Amino acid sequence: MSDFLWIEDFEGDLRATVDQVFGLAGCPTAMPDLKAWLGAHGITLKTTFFDAYRLVRDPAQLAAIDYVVIDIDLKPYEDYDLDDPQAVAEIDRFLREKRYLKESAGHTEPLGPAWRAAVSELKKVAGYHIFTELLIEAGFPKRHILFCSNHGDQLTSIASAFEAAKLAAPVIYTKRDETVRRWIADKQADAYSVLRRGILMGCAAAEDLMDRRGDDGLVFSLFFKREDEPEWPPGPASPDYVRDYLASMTALLPLCAPTSTEQRKQRYRILLHALSREWDNRAKVNHLPDKSTYMASYGTILKEVRNWASHTQLLDDLSEADVAFIFMADLRAMFAFPRECQPHERLLLGLLGRTFGELAEGVTADLIGADAEGRRLPLDRIYFETKRMLGERRSADDNDPYYDQLIRELEKDTPNRVDERDRQFFLQSLYRMFWFYPSRMRRVKYGWTPVSDTGEATLFRHCDFSRTQRESFAFQLARRILIRAFPESFASLANPAK
Repeated sequence: MSDFLWIEDFEGDLRATVDQVFGLAGCPTAMPDLKAWLGAHGITLKTTFFDAYRLVRDPAQLAAIDYVVIDIDLKPYEDYDLDDPQAVAEIDRFLREKRYLKESAGHTEPLGPAWRAAVSELKKVAGYHIFTELLIEAGFPKRHILFCSNHGDQLTSIASAFEAAKLAAPVIYTKRDETVRRWIADKQADAYSVLRRGILMGCAAAEDLMDRRGDDGLVFSLFFKREDEPEWPPGPASPDYVRDYLASMTALLPLCAPTSTEQRKQRYRILLHALSREWDNRAKVNHLPDKSTYMASYGTILKEVRNWASHTQLLDDLSEADVAFIFMADLRAMFAFPRECQPHERLLLGLLGRTFGELAEGVTADLIGADAEGRRLPLDRIYFETKRMLGERRSADDNDPYYDQLIRELEKDTPNRVDERDRQFFLQSLYRMFWFYPSRMRRVKYGWTPVSDTGEATLFRHCDFSRTQRESFAFQLARRILIRAFPESFASLANPAK
């Protein structure tokens, strides 16, 4: 879900207005409760002009906003603001700066008649000042702003304000206009905005984890031999280096979405290069103390992403859901997040669910099974099918290489100019890699052609995938990628989460 700033003073029916604009029924009517309730839906509510003006002038607060919905006619301040000399001085300074209050008007002291008359004039076009502050001073994109007001009698005033500023006036909709609801629904579900917000939240969460736990919050060093990570200069697993790494990712995601397919591809290619840059040859899954873990899966995914993004065209056409999957795997491999889903993950998992479909928790647990006999995941079949694709050639150094080694061998034979079928096969293999290391492959020493090409050998004997811990990230991720990884097996089981 995208994050909204809503600037509205509710001069009409509060509940009706919330429902008309955001389609949310049954909201509380007490203002503190309403703000908290809307906040849970990704909406920051400001009910006065100056409260909103302070937010849009603060880069740190504005960075948390994706879209802005503005009323035209706004109460400039709350009555209690007049008890604060600093607030009164701020209001007075603005009135004089914008020439609502002229020294030649006579008695212009704060709270005097001329001062209050100036406030009344400001009220009629308060939304205009928010708009111009966003557009001109903050560089906020115009197409991320919606004017929404029932004050039809004030349209002349605001049109005059835009004309005087030599600015094209935006379209102003009434709150009952169905266009408003559609605009907000489209923006709430916008895949780029959700991806961007999730990545910004994830990078901030990773930094916070390092702030709170120091070196214990960063587990990336487990993928390196100690001699590969000298104290000086700082290496890829040092906190200072990782902070720069996180900052580089956030800098590559501007607020405006790409406007063409080619621009989208280009932006995600650049992002993948930045995201996977540290997963070079020194970072190895074999260095982990235990390879039968989710961390091994996440690390394997990132190793392949790094190689393919650097040397092939296999990842040149990713959806926002694909990028979200890779990003979440990256952060789980590098940082010691708790087992439970984190806020940025819940946001991005929702994006995966909308894109690929998701299975109900009970269905997911049933597919995973309590043991190998009860498992309904087609891991053995997928493994043997992939192995047969290599024909009689030997791959890796073992009769039974890991799944990712098979994929790596296949990728070596893929032409430089890949077709859509190749691209989809290798991208699908990234999702399948999530399952294989935690399944603890049984290394059976037989010839290159398997004894049973139907998978009856059951190479993958362990398959808990935290099915008994449904609040875990691994289980919730499984729900959203099962259909993507094994569409021929589970597409018919897709249903909304219960």
